[in-house]
Amino acid sequence: MNIRFRTLSMLLSLVFLGALMGCDSNGGSGSITPNPTTPGAYTENDFTNDPTLRIPLFHTAVMFLEPPNEVQTTDTHEAGSDAVPYYTDALTEYRFCWEDDVANAQHTMVLGDAAGNEVLSVVSNEACVTATIGHGNYTMFLVHDGLTIDTHAVFIRADSGGDDEGIQPQYNQNQVNLLLSSNKCGKCDLTGADLENAHLEHANLWQSNLSEANLSGADLKGANLNGVSLEKANLENANLAGADLEHANLHEAKLKNATLVWVNMTGVDCWKANLQGASLENANATSASLVSANLTDANLGKANLTGTNLGYAFLKKANLKGANLTKANLEYTTLVSANLAGADLGQAKVTHTNLSDATMVWTNLTKAYFDHSDLTGANLENANLTSTVFETVNLTNANLENASTSTRPGPDFPRSNLTGANLNHVKLGDCWFYAADFTGASLKGAQLIESLWNDANLTDANLAGAYLQRGDFGNANLQNAVFVWANLERAGLVGANITGANFENADLSNAYWVDGRQCAEGSTGWCY
Repeated sequence: MNIRFRTLSMLLSLVFLGALMGCDSNGGSGSITPNPTTPGAYTENDFTNDPTLRIPLFHTAVMFLEPPNEVQTTDTHEAGSDAVPYYTDALTEYRFCWEDDVANAQHTMVLGDAAGNEVLSVVSNEACVTATIGHGNYTMFLVHDGLTIDTHAVFIRADSGGDDEGIQPQYNQNQVNLLLSSNKCGKCDLTGADLENAHLEHANLWQSNLSEANLSGADLKGANLNGVSLEKANLENANLAGADLEHANLHEAKLKNATLVWVNMTGVDCWKANLQGASLENANATSASLVSANLTDANLGKANLTGTNLGYAFLKKANLKGANLTKANLEYTTLVSANLAGADLGQAKVTHTNLSDATMVWTNLTKAYFDHSDLTGANLENANLTSTVFETVNLTNANLENASTSTRPGPDFPRSNLTGANLNHVKLGDCWFYAADFTGASLKGAQLIESLWNDANLTDANLAGAYLQRGDFGNANLQNAVFVWANLERAGLVGANITGANFENADLSNAYWVDGRQCAEGSTGWCY
């Protein structure tokens, strides 16, 4: 059994290790004072109102430990200390531990027997003490260290034993009442607590356990939820605006239509969480895990998702406008019809991702890596494609008009499908289009100098007025392609299929023709 002593900032626990049959070995009284038999929580008022009250060691007590210079009207001992009358009815081994969030706290617990002898003592944040306690009456003295002027609400709670350090107090209604009355309950166990529509604005629930709790519709604006466990908790329609959720556990949590604007979600784990329709505008989810999370229709505008793992997540029709997804993991992520306008996906990993019909205008894709992803019908107009890789990507009917690079090299599209894609007036250059399919694509006025088109398919593609100097079209299929007024100076077309291609007014100066010969300077419309 763990019996815990806890203030709002500290925890003292007694651990029941097992009943030992035998005689009283610690000087307890052979006659036990009558006591309550129903487990509950007892306060200083109960003890001062009934001086004969003595409770079992496994019952909960709540004391208010005042500093030495403060005198309380209802007190169980002298200023700076409190006394809790206990009894036990069996020889039992206990472990006593006191945890305090204040590292230098030196509060003391002294357990005395009926004869006034000290049985043991424990200092906060120091080593636990294990002792065998015989049946009889005992008094537990809690002594304030006097280092602060704060009065602490001390919770003394028992539960089943185990060899685990820093065990959390078990949930009971008293802790819920404490939270609702004081707006703070750090490191509390509120598993399964019913807090529907609770008003917990700026509440301090640091490192508490709220697994499976019902917080639907709750007001948690600005709350301290750092390190809390909200596994399978219900937070639907809850307001967590500005809350601190750093390193929180939200496994399978329900956050449908929840408000999480400006929240700190650094390092949060939202595996399989339901955030459908949730608002996460300006949220900081740096290095968070949203693996398999449902963010359909969610609003993540301007959210910071740097290094976030969104693998297998569902973000259909999600708003990521202006979001920072630098180095994010988007493996197998669904972003169908999502809005990523102005978003930063620099160095993002976008493999096996579904971005069909997504909006990516003015999006930064510098050094992003796309592999076997689907961007059918996606709009990448004015996107930054510096050193972007699109390997075996489906860009059918995608719009890349005016896409550009800030520096060279340009993007690579090996084995990608750009059938019917719009690349009009792109400013890329030094690209690699090996075995890419540009059937029916439009590249009018495109600036693609020194690009490699080996084995690419440009059947029926329109490259009118394109800048293709020093490009290599070796073995490419250029059937019925349009190169009217295109600049192919010093381009290589050796082995290319130019059946039906239109080179009207194209500049072929010093280009290498399909048969390997070099065209003369000034060759226009054909190789001379």
